[in-house]
Amino acid sequence: MTDTTERYEPLATSRDRRIAERWSLVLQAKEIPHTLANLPEGWTLYVAGEDRERAERELSQYEQEERARRAPPPSFPRYPVAVPGLVLVLCLLALFHSYTYAPPGREFWLAAGRASAIRIGDGEWWRAFTALTLHSDLDHLGSNLVFGGVVLWALRRIIGAGWAWLLVLAAGAIGNVFNAWFYGSAHNSIGASTAVFGAVGVLSAVQVLERFRLPRTRIWIPFAAGLALLAFLGTSERTDFMAHLFGFVAGLGVGLAALPALGRGVLMVPAGRVLLSLFSLLLVLAAWARALQ
Repeated sequence: MTDTTERYEPLATSRDRRIAERWSLVLQAKEIPHTLANLPEGWTLYVAGEDRERAERELSQYEQEERARRAPPPSFPRYPVAVPGLVLVLCLLALFHSYTYAPPGREFWLAAGRASAIRIGDGEWWRAFTALTLHSDLDHLGSNLVFGGVVLWALRRIIGAGWAWLLVLAAGAIGNVFNAWFYGSAHNSIGASTAVFGAVGVLSAVQVLERFRLPRTRIWIPFAAGLALLAFLGTSERTDFMAHLFGFVAGLGVGLAALPALGRGVLMVPAGRVLLSLFSLLLVLAAWARALQ
């Protein structure tokens, strides 16, 4: 032991040299005189007696920060996958598409339910909902079922089926209304894609809450990812880009508006999820009932 070490008191010992060197770096950063010795019992940190209390405090704070950094990420709610419920809704959309070809025929259903900008502007609010259940062809239907199924599955996993269905339905309907106001002319649109991009917007918005996103994920990343998906999947031929954009924006809006309730876990118990899911279904049925009057 050197003369310098003999004038110091042992503060901490570790058999791991890397740990002892990190202790030394902490004290060095705080300008606390010290020395490190390799002894039979391990690497030992020495400090002067008058610096002992301050050195212990700094090392204790360092250890607390290290434990917090290495702690497992906080778990956020993972709701049951409930694949049968999701598949059931997607199958109902597919069956309804097939049913629209039966008498009285496609033209009847399209005339009754499409999102007509003029009609919505005249107060036919139900078209904002009914248009989400109509599709032009199998390709249109299939793309919405596949992409929408993936996004809805992810959204249902973090906020539960009830809130997912309600927020996505609201985003799709609001997106259709915005689209109608934007065109304000003889513009017609159909398809669930407005709701699908609404789901992307909701998924981006709810991750603002720490409980719904991965630790240390920057808040802007989900928004950027949502815009990237919009650019990649929403601008192909025969697509209504503005409907997709308005759906995404509406999804962001309803998602952010729902954050207080989601953060407190309102209606996230099984009974609440069932209630919200049934309410969403009734909204669609009520819209079609009004359209067919």
